[in-house]
Amino acid sequence: MQTQSHEMTVQDQGSREPAALVARTMDTLALTWSIGIGIGYLFLISLICWIGYRCFLVYHAGISGDYPFITAELGTDLLIVAAYFGIALVLRKMGYI
Repeated sequence: MQTQSHEMTVQDQGSREPAALVARTMDTLALTWSIGIGIGYLFLISLICWIGYRCFLVYHAGISGDYPFITAELGTDLLIVAAYFGIALVLRKMGYI
């Protein structure tokens, strides 16, 4: 009994694209998308954790009555959130988020 092989050489395929090249390209594309989506979600999770941490700091500063600290931190926080959203916009345009 003879088994049939589905592998073809480049000469057997004629003008079609080699199957190995297509498979390698698809594997690379899938890996790139997986890494990109992972980076995008990691970015969003880090933003959520950072916001939670900053709320915790501002809350405890408010309890202790350190109001100059709160005003200074809120200014810095707005700047950092703007940077986060700028990076998120770039990642969105690249298709990662």
